[in-house]
Amino acid sequence: MHLASLLMLWGYYYRYMDPVTFGYHMIGIFIFAVVVAAAIVIYVIFWLIRNKLSSIKRVEAKVILKRNRGGNVVITGSNYVVVFDVNGCKYEFAVSEADYIKCDEGTEGLLVFRGEEFKYFIPNVR
Repeated sequence: MHLASLLMLWGYYYRYMDPVTFGYHMIGIFIFAVVVAAAIVIYVIFWLIRNKLSSIKRVEAKVILKRNRGGNVVITGSNYVVVFDVNGCKYEFAVSEADYIKCDEGTEGLLVFRGEEFKYFIPNVR
């Protein structure tokens, strides 16, 4: 169906509906919009706390995997992913092409990050 047809059906549906039912529909739509807006605000606050307000961490790490995603660059801004091992915990970061080239699998060095944001990796530093 075309958008114009859908809008026309929507108009007919609400034109012949009694005002009380129409009011209930509008209240339902409003409540749904408020819940969606609240979820977005909560997610943004959580993301800010996790990424921008957390402290910068400097740890010894080992590159265990690197890969080229080859997918959608719009979401993360990077096609390159590097996985680091820090004391048995795996950390995966989207990195720039320059950082991707620096990180050879098996290389140990200093990893600097904040939350989920990769800052830099210095190979062969302890």
